[in-house]
Amino acid sequence: QRTKEIVSEFVESGFGIVSGLAYGIDGEAHKTCVEKGGVTWGVLGSGIDRIYPARHLSLAKKMEEKGGILSEFPFFAERFLPLRKQ
Repeated sequence: QRTKEIVSEFVESGFGIVSGLAYGIDGEAHKTCVEKGGVTWGVLGSGIDRIYPARHLSLAKKMEEKGGILSEFPFFAERFLPLRKQ
């Protein structure tokens, strides 16, 4: 619930969200941002063509309307630990 409140306040103040697309807080932040009409970017730890978790595929598609999905890996790359975490 607190994630929804914080993200709503950010969006109303003109801020966007950049986060992983993971379960939990990441996914909730993106979902709330989309619902509020904000800009949101998901950073993947795999190739851009492999949305993980797969359950967030529809969310990722909605994010493309205002924001999108980013990855430091090429297409068809398996899941990897992003270089920023190594």
